[in-house]
Amino acid sequence: MSEEMGIFSEGALDAFRKKNPAGVRKKPTREVCACGHSMNFHKPLGEKVYCSPGRGGCLCEEPSPVLEAESTRVFMYVTTGFGSEHALAKGILASIDKGFGFKWIDGDAPKCAKCAGDAVNPYPVAARVVEDPSGSARLVPTAAPGVYNKILCASCFSQI
Repeated sequence: MSEEMGIFSEGALDAFRKKNPAGVRKKPTREVCACGHSMNFHKPLGEKVYCSPGRGGCLCEEPSPVLEAESTRVFMYVTTGFGSEHALAKGILASIDKGFGFKWIDGDAPKCAKCAGDAVNPYPVAARVVEDPSGSARLVPTAAPGVYNKILCASCFSQI
């Protein structure tokens, strides 16, 4: 019986091919989400999306690819604030430090989530939803990881 279950037993390769047909594995993407993690870490979980980079979790529920990276391995940081303290900024700075290239999906610069202009010096921001007394909801920046992650231009960032 043990010979029948060995790696090199007769029929093992055929059985493997039946269970694992070629082309089933999805090719990893080089896209990085506004949360600062590879789009490969975003998986559907019921009606929501769950971002799971490495051992930690990310609160991102609204994946939005913003750049394509030569290596997504450096995009594993945790957001501890906005701007240069956001996971996206840390990943970009690590890419530059290690000599990896990247390009924005929107062209030369990402688009600002507020004014839709080019964010030449982008400010990544994690945000949460807050309801005001009238019952209308708005996004408020947070220093902690947020469910929503947006990129703002310098002008819009200075207004928050």
